[in-house]
Amino acid sequence: MGERCCCCCCCPSIRTGTIILASINLFFTIGGAVAFLGKPEEYAPDLSKAITLIFGIAFIIATLVTLFGIIGSILKAAAAVRISSVMLWCFVVVYLLIAIITITNQVPNKQTAIDRCTSDSSVLTITDIEDYCKDRETWRIIRNVVLAVILILFEIYFAAIVNRYAKKLETDYFKRKVTKGGVSNPTDFNLHTHGKS
Repeated sequence: MGERCCCCCCCPSIRTGTIILASINLFFTIGGAVAFLGKPEEYAPDLSKAITLIFGIAFIIATLVTLFGIIGSILKAAAAVRISSVMLWCFVVVYLLIAIITITNQVPNKQTAIDRCTSDSSVLTITDIEDYCKDRETWRIIRNVVLAVILILFEIYFAAIVNRYAKKLETDYFKRKVTKGGVSNPTDFNLHTHGKS
């Protein structure tokens, strides 16, 4: 029975699980790119255009890495999956930095965002604009914190699964090389080498 994606017996094989998780990650990375490049004024209004551009490009690179990992997993290419695994661990750090920068900019600029909201003509019909804007900004901060935590935890889990799959592919590759060399299994390989010495 092959290695599985998680500890439950109903979980898919590690290869299938990697492809499924990569597809979910693709959704996250495309969403991040759209948020920071398409609607930075909504998701990160307190950040400069240069920073949101850098974050958007980071998510585009993450999308390409994820696609590379999907192709490597489908083709069972150990080197491609290993490169993808290393890059994913790097993106755990990148996502952590993005979350810290975004949230630490939002909290001190909360009042500015509230003032901007109260002067917005689209909310002038609301009776108590001040309370509405305070609540909206508070929930926006909470939403971003929750999204950041979910994304980082998911990315850690995804990187760990891809790392396990890369190890499996590398082990399978080594076993095939040993078998092609005339040795049926690693135990026989050890016996042959010790017998020669």
